[in-house]
Amino acid sequence: MFIQSIVRGFAKCFDFNSRASRSDLWYFYLFAELITIASGVIDNLIGLTIRSFQIQIDNQIIDVNIGPILIISFFLTLIPLTALRIRRLHDTNRSGFWYLIFILLYIGSFFYQRFSVIVFFGYINLIIIWCVKGTSGHNKYGDESSSVS
Repeated sequence: MFIQSIVRGFAKCFDFNSRASRSDLWYFYLFAELITIASGVIDNLIGLTIRSFQIQIDNQIIDVNIGPILIISFFLTLIPLTALRIRRLHDTNRSGFWYLIFILLYIGSFFYQRFSVIVFFGYINLIIIWCVKGTSGHNKYGDESSSVS
């Protein structure tokens, strides 16, 4: 199930019109997170750094390094994950423009601090929608996804 979801995620990475099951989205999301963590660890072990900065948490300074393998893995999973998120919205009979609105608000939050609260609650709303069972049978975005939700 896990491997098939990853294969489907990459195979349909430019399909923004059909539907995706819950398992397809969450298994691919898990894969993307595991790849991101592994890429960061590999970058640090090899000593590859493109950008480095420090974060202070509880009076403790943590060094964060971003390397080329991490950047490549991010861009490798960006489009398939975006397509899966939009197709998951389609499975619940919602437009992909909900995700576009979220992305625009997210970008706007970098320039206008008050958008951050809206982005936070908007992302919580999207997570809830992505967890809800999709519509049964046919909806305006096509037939029900063939994989088990």
